[in-house]
Amino acid sequence: AAKGLTALGVRAGVRVGLLLPNSPTYLIYYFAILKAGGTVVNFNPLYSVEEIAFQITDSRTAIMVTLDLELLFKKVEPLLADGTLERAVVGDFASLLPKLKQIGLKLTRRVRRAKLGRSRQRRRIVCEHDLLANDGLFRRPMVQPEAVAVLQYTGGTTGTPKGAMLSHANIFINTSQVRMWGQRPSAARDRVLGVLPLFHVFAMTTVMTFGIASGMELILMPKFELGQTLKLIGTLRPTVMPGVPTLFQALLHHRNIEHFDP
Repeated sequence: AAKGLTALGVRAGVRVGLLLPNSPTYLIYYFAILKAGGTVVNFNPLYSVEEIAFQITDSRTAIMVTLDLELLFKKVEPLLADGTLERAVVGDFASLLPKLKQIGLKLTRRVRRAKLGRSRQRRRIVCEHDLLANDGLFRRPMVQPEAVAVLQYTGGTTGTPKGAMLSHANIFINTSQVRMWGQRPSAARDRVLGVLPLFHVFAMTTVMTFGIASGMELILMPKFELGQTLKLIGTLRPTVMPGVPTLFQALLHHRNIEHFDP
């Protein structure tokens, strides 16, 4: 992915947005952007088109990575049309699913997917399959610790959202701090359950970078569903689950909590 992004012009100073739910696609492009020397800009998939447009303009985001889900693409397409956004890299949602679920997706059509070939902005769209069609070999740029790795926007609860500049050193140190606090033995076979959204700085650190740096298996949920979360805890047995008080309260007060195997 890093070579494909480099071919699109990603380098130092180029901001690339991630408009994605928790998924392998998020992890792949997060680290590919950094490897290519660019800067990650996290976007909340629940934002309106106007909110996304403001953040693109404010951050000077040039490329957006998203999935071919109609719910997401319909927010990206008009921003390509009016020139707010230069390019979009669109991943294949079906490829993230097991084979049987891929078949089920085609038969039931419960999840609406964008028809990229019919889009009037198709010349500005790069399909993930094409971006990944390379040998992966490229000359890695020298990235300095103080270079901006992530532009993380605030929630805007006290005014207009503002982009906090997180350097590569910031990300590394934050991850190291969490690892030191966690004190997990090196031989532990940990699994971390990613219920919180990775586009938020808390989960980005305590689920993704901490989990990967610690060699954990990541269990990612695209969105929080109470019953599904309890089911995953019972079947996949995660050993780590970062969360917030309201999340844990919801789990503890589920009406059928006594029927779930902890």
